[in-house]
Amino acid sequence: MNCMLKTIERYNTHVQDLTSNVRSIEQDLQDAEFMMQKIKLLEVSKRKLMGECLESCSLGELHELETQLEQSICKIRGRKDQLLADQLTQYLEKERTLLEDNALLQKQWKEAVLQVEAAKEMVPPRDDQYKDVETELYIGWPRTQRTQQLLKG
Repeated sequence: MNCMLKTIERYNTHVQDLTSNVRSIEQDLQDAEFMMQKIKLLEVSKRKLMGECLESCSLGELHELETQLEQSICKIRGRKDQLLADQLTQYLEKERTLLEDNALLQKQWKEAVLQVEAAKEMVPPRDDQYKDVETELYIGWPRTQRTQQLLKG
């Protein structure tokens, strides 16, 4: 008897599972049908927003469509304004950093110019002041050969 009760219990459990599965499947089918209807409505709405199939629309539907389009345009313009404001902020920040970099480079350039000028002042002038000094070597008696070269030259 105990075995028979277990079999009946398993049967009842299996029947309950099947019943709940059938209910779940029916619910899924209803959800799918609802979603299909919603998709069709969205497609019709999309066509109307794109300017297609407007011949069948009543005056009220056209006014509603116009209101929706105006609201969409306002949202689009708001988003565009926000993007432009963000871009302007980025450009102003970039300009500020470039101006800072430019000022730093100008400062470094001026320091380099001052260092070059200071180095020029420290270097003695070249051969310009020693032009009168005779540095050539002559063989022979002093001044004799030099005098002859000056007379030839």
